[in-house]
This record gives sequence, C-alpha cells and structure tokens, in this order.
Amino acid sequence: MNLIRKIRSDDYTQISKIIKLISFKQNELQNGFLMSHIRKNIFEKLINSSKYCYVLEEDNGIKAFLLAYSNTLIKPTNDINKHIINSFKDKFIYIYQIGVSPKFQKMGLGTLLYKKLFKDAKGQVIRVISSAKPYNMASEKFHLSLSFKKIGLINRNDGGSNYIYERTEQNSR
Repeated sequence: MNLIRKIRSDDYTQISKIIKLISFKQNELQNGFLMSHIRKNIFEKLINSSKYCYVLEEDNGIKAFLLAYSNTLIKPTNDINKHIINSFKDKFIYIYQIGVSPKFQKMGLGTLLYKKLFKDAKGQVIRVISSAKPYNMASEKFHLSLSFKKIGLINRNDGGSNYIYERTEQNSR
C-alpha cells in the first residue's frame, strides 16, 4: 500500500538516489528528467520551511517525491529564480522538483503526489518550471494533463530555456 507523508530529513539519501536515476540523459528525453541535484543543506532548509514536501513510500522505501514551497522562499540565486521573482508579484506555490523512480513511472504516482499538493494548497496558484531547451516532453504532457497552462518562457544566460506552467482554481475545472 502506498503512503504519502511529509518528507523527513532522513529521506535525503533515498531521494538523492531517485534524482540520480532520473537526471538529464540525452538518450532518454522521452521519459522526462531532472536538470539538477539538490544539496543536503538546501534540502534541509526547504523541508523545514515548507508544508508542501512529500514522499510516496511503500514498505520497501520511497518510490516518488515532490518538493514545493511558497514563492516567498525563492532566492535570486540563478536566472530562473530571478525571472520568477521579477515576473510574479502574487502569492503562489512553486514546485521545485518532482521525481518518480524509473521502475515506478507511468503508474500514477506523480499524479497522486500532485493531488495531495492540490488538496493542501487549495485555492492557491501553483507554478512549475520545466526545461524547454532541452525539451522535456514528458514533463509538459504530465503538467498539461493536470490542468496546468503554459504561461511563459525563460531564456537563461547559459543558452537553455524553461517553460513556466501555472495551475489555478479557474483552469483546474
């Protein structure tokens, strides 16, 4: 039986393993990917200051995770964060990362984590950033299927780009 619960500090090692398994690989673009790892100190700060960080686990360990937080916690540490801070003045929940272990993908686990977030963040705008260059087609399909709308594009200084997706109460009906 799957259990969704708040992330704890001792989940870091299992989450790190999932992130490594689904990190960007040029030959596996169709499955979706994460562009970055999360350092332990950032992980600790995030889970200690947010009520929107979850894991989905079973007896044998963590299968999936979701890291999200209030936009008030976003720091201008990179092009993406600077763009978000300068572009949006409203309050919203920012999805930092979601990951599902490869052997459990396409089983609805990511959707279960998002449904938990939607329930806990009821009435709040939710935004997520996904890679446009390189294009993360799996992420786009997933987010559009959950009533997110593509609302913008961020061109980064390194030549890459990212799409911004948004889900509101209005577009979730």
